[in-house]
Amino acid sequence: MEHPSLIKNLFLTSLFLLVGWGSHAQYETNLTVRLNDFAKELDIKQEFNYYNDSNYNLGILYFNDWAHAYSNKNTGLAKRFAQEFKKSLHLAKENERGYTTIISAVDGEYEGLEWERTEEDDIIKFRLNKPLSPGESVKLIITYKVKLPPNKFTDYGYDNRGNYYLKDWYLTPAVYDGKWHLYSNKNLEDLYTNITKTTIDFTYPKGVFLNSNFKENKKTEMSNSQRAELVAEDQKGAEIILTVQNLFTTHVTPQMKVVTNISAPRYDPIGQGISINRITDFIERNLGKYPHEKLLVSEMDYNKDPLYGINQLPSFIRPYEQQFQFEMKFLKTALNSILRETMFLDPRKEQWLNSAIANYLMIGYVEEFYPHRTLLGNLSRIWGIRSFNLAKMGFNEQYPFLYNLTARKNLDQALTTPNDSLIKFNRENCK
Repeated sequence: MEHPSLIKNLFLTSLFLLVGWGSHAQYETNLTVRLNDFAKELDIKQEFNYYNDSNYNLGILYFNDWAHAYSNKNTGLAKRFAQEFKKSLHLAKENERGYTTIISAVDGEYEGLEWERTEEDDIIKFRLNKPLSPGESVKLIITYKVKLPPNKFTDYGYDNRGNYYLKDWYLTPAVYDGKWHLYSNKNLEDLYTNITKTTIDFTYPKGVFLNSNFKENKKTEMSNSQRAELVAEDQKGAEIILTVQNLFTTHVTPQMKVVTNISAPRYDPIGQGISINRITDFIERNLGKYPHEKLLVSEMDYNKDPLYGINQLPSFIRPYEQQFQFEMKFLKTALNSILRETMFLDPRKEQWLNSAIANYLMIGYVEEFYPHRTLLGNLSRIWGIRSFNLAKMGFNEQYPFLYNLTARKNLDQALTTPNDSLIKFNRENCK
C-alpha cells in the first residue's frame, strides 16, 4: 500500500527545505578527537564555521553542550530525573559525572572569546569580538575535554565491558530564526541544531569496532590505536557506537546501505536480509530516496522507543512469529532514524509530526504485507480467548484502541504539547 499523496509530499517538502536551507547556510565543522579509554575522556579540537543566515547582526552565539548535562544536580537532565523520581544522577559520585571542560576558545584570528554557561549548564554562550553581519561567517576554534558518564544514567556513555555509545557528544550550534531556541538535554532524543557539513578525525583504542551513522572515508591502524575519518553532508550529529564485539551487519539494498544490529535469534540471517530489502523498498516508495550515505538502525535506538504491545509481553509468550516481530522492530527504528535526519522541525515542539508519519507508514506496511494480522496474533486461536472481541481485532486497530484507553483514563494531551511536558505514559507509549 502506497501513500504518495500525503506522506511523500510532506517528505519531499521537508527535504527541499532541509537541503535548500543547508546549501546556503554553509555551516561546517572539523573535529579532531581522541578517545582516552583509561580516563573515559574525549580530547577534542573543533573548528566551526558559523554563517549568519539571519537578517540581524549577531554578537552572541549559542552552542549546545549536552555532554555537560551529567555534571551536577541542577542541570535540565537532573531536574527531569527528579520529576521522574530517578535518584541515580543526584546520588552519583563526582568521578561518575559527565562534563565538558573548555580549555580555550578563539576566533579565526586567534583572539580569545568570552564564554559562559546558561542557567541549566548544558548550553554555552560565546560572545564574539565583533558583530557578525547578515551573510557573513566567523570561525570558532574550541579546544575541550568531554568526560563521559557511565551508562547507568541514560544509554549514553560507557559500560563496564569496554563499549561506548556516543550521541550529542560534541558542541553543536543552537538554532536562530529571529530568536534563539535553547533546549537543555532532558533525555528526550530531541536535540535542536542546524544541519552541518561535518568531518571527524576520530582516534580510538585498538581492539574495538566502530559503527556510525556517518560515512567512513578511511581507516588506519597504529600500534595501540585506530583512526577513522567520518564525514557527513548536511546531517545534524554523529552517532558513534564502539563495541568489543562487532554485532553489526551491513546490508546493501538497491535503495540504501543499512548498518544494523537488530536481530531475531530464531529468524535466519537470509530471511532477515530479505525482510530488510522489503522494508527499504517500502520506505523509498513512500518517502523517496534517503539522501545520506548510510542508515544506522541499532537495537539501542529501538529500546528507547519500542513498539507498544510487542515489548510488553515476555519472549516465551510472544504471539507473533519471528519474521513479523523483526520487521516491525526494524521498520519503526528505521523510520524514526530517517525522519529524525530528514525532517527539519523543532523536535521539542513538533515531535508529534515525526511520530504521526512513522505510525501512518507502519499501518500502511501491515495493510500491504500482513492484512489479516490480528492484534493478539497466535493467541487469538486459543480456546477461551478467541471468543473475546480483543482477539478479533486487527493489528492496526491497536492505535485507536490505545488512544481511547488514554482518553478514558484522562491522560490524553494536545498534539501541540511540548515534548518535555508530556506525561511519561504518553511519551513512551503513544508514539
